[in-house]
Amino acid sequence: MDSVKDFLEMVYKEGKSISLLKRQYEDARKDLQFIKGLDYSRPHVTGGETADLSCKLVAIECEQERYIAALACQLERYTADRKRAAAIISRVSNPISRVILQCHYLQGMKYEDICGVVSYEQAQVMRLRGQGMRELEMVETWPPPS
Repeated sequence: MDSVKDFLEMVYKEGKSISLLKRQYEDARKDLQFIKGLDYSRPHVTGGETADLSCKLVAIECEQERYIAALACQLERYTADRKRAAAIISRVSNPISRVILQCHYLQGMKYEDICGVVSYEQAQVMRLRGQGMRELEMVETWPPPS
């Protein structure tokens, strides 16, 4: 990491990556339920390459296990990074700038959505975010001491 901003961007991207993995896991879980016959609301197709579903079940269960392992690994790293990012952001003196940084980097919100939270126009939100980031660059030693 070259700067505090790079670190916060990394935490933001980690959060988005975990959200994607969770969605993929849920999709795999739904596929498994469909194949096991638990979800009768989905359209059923007759015919296919094989009449034996056991191979498909095993493949989907393996995929689920892979998602669970990946989620666990990423969540562990993300939790530590997010906690550190929260401590860094808490050092911003302006409370509005601090809220903007928390909403974006820790909660993964888009700037358009943050405008509604703080009741400011997007230009003001971006200006206050920039002020908060400049303040962090000045007060936060980077890279952090080991």
